[in-house]
Amino acid sequence: MTLAAARSLEEAAMIVVQLNNHIEAVAHLEKSSLFYYENGNPEKAAETLSRAAKTIEQKDTTKAVSLYKRACEIYGLEEKDIYGSETFKNAINFMIQSKQYMEALDLMREQIKILKKRNQIHQIVKIQLSMIIINLCNNDEVAAGKDFNTFQETSEFRNSEEGKIGGELLEAFEKHDIQLFQKCSNSQIFHFLDTQIQRALQNLASSFQSGEINLC
Repeated sequence: MTLAAARSLEEAAMIVVQLNNHIEAVAHLEKSSLFYYENGNPEKAAETLSRAAKTIEQKDTTKAVSLYKRACEIYGLEEKDIYGSETFKNAINFMIQSKQYMEALDLMREQIKILKKRNQIHQIVKIQLSMIIINLCNNDEVAAGKDFNTFQETSEFRNSEEGKIGGELLEAFEKHDIQLFQKCSNSQIFHFLDTQIQRALQNLASSFQSGEINLC
């Protein structure tokens, strides 16, 4: 019965979305997610919340962020994080796009915890460099420096190209060195980061060069 109700609510959500009633659609999807969870299917519950977040992104940023966070929490709590990589990626990209930088940083930290379990060092150092960029976008050079120092405690980051570029970015900010910043931002390493991080860096570069480094 619970599973049938979950599916019915998903179908109802699809109908009301077509009628441009996004709030009602999200309510249906939230209930559907709860039923999936109660039916012992946390992956589907998290996936449904992620769909709800995507549905409301353009209407209510705060609600979308909350839904994404709940979806990611389910993956983590149920140790189903292997299935949640796409949800984490979509959530973080949306948070960066909508300038919810602190929320994005929190999820990035959770992402790193997950990747450590899988020993995916190459992905971890990419996220660590991304966190430095997002801290700078948030006009928080102090936090960027603290994160950098923490990351430097591991040889993997310390000896990586991402670690080197992260240090140079911070040095450029500290010295207000536009040439050094341009050199860093032109590094090929950034082509391997997520699209939203690349866009954030481009905006940061424009702001840095114009002297408005608090705008990203």
